[in-house]
Amino acid sequence: MTEQNQDPIVEDNHGAFLARRAEKRRGRAHRARHEGETPLNLVAMIDMMTTIMFFLISSAVLSEVGTLDVTSAKAPSAAAGAPSDDNAVKVPKVTVYISKDGFRLLDQTNNPDFAAKFSGPIERCGGGAADAGKATICARDGVAESEPLVSRLDYASLYNQLVKIRLEPAWFEGFGKDGNNVVTIGADQEVPFEAIVKAIDTARFFLAPDGKSEPGAPSASSDVTGFLLGDGKAPTLEALEKSKYALKPAEGEKKKRERYDLFPFPSLVAPRPAGG
Repeated sequence: MTEQNQDPIVEDNHGAFLARRAEKRRGRAHRARHEGETPLNLVAMIDMMTTIMFFLISSAVLSEVGTLDVTSAKAPSAAAGAPSDDNAVKVPKVTVYISKDGFRLLDQTNNPDFAAKFSGPIERCGGGAADAGKATICARDGVAESEPLVSRLDYASLYNQLVKIRLEPAWFEGFGKDGNNVVTIGADQEVPFEAIVKAIDTARFFLAPDGKSEPGAPSASSDVTGFLLGDGKAPTLEALEKSKYALKPAEGEKKKRERYDLFPFPSLVAPRPAGG
């Protein structure tokens, strides 16, 4: 009797257990659907990114990249001082290279006259045109190596040498043409930026040396010494700093004065310099 009464009870309990377990599963599934992470709505994000991309593209500014024509001696071009006809004179393409021991003056066209007259060390530095390893314009005398490089470089002698090149009678007219009045400035990596900038400023315009009266208009027949610091003998930094620009009346404006161009368009070709 007891066993007969227990079987239904066990059977009923098992069925109830299964029912409760199924109910719990349904409850968990329901909570997972309604309480879990909802799917990410990408539509709004895509719309936002599309709007941002359109704005960036429409407001972008494209950089202009300048190029410098480099010409070999075998294939010169007009931009590098090449002759436009058989009778024209090929002018040098002047380069000023700066290092810790001074300035080197070079010619990209490899003009032998330039090398003989202007690439070798100046008299103060000793040596001649054959001393290719020495600086054309060595460091200033009497300035300790512990001083900043900009104080040791001889900018006055650099100016004088550039004036002599610019007023060379055979090249004077050619230097006056567009594309030929450019000087290239190069430098070692350790050369500070201020030393490069001062070289650029030194090369751009003719001066009225040492506070003298106007030396006149530069020409192929000009007396070079009239434009040289220290009469070309012993130029000093003080003479360079005291000198004013040589000026001429501006065309069409009586009261306005303009500078005479030396090498007014310097082109900087150098590794990133050290801090000045």
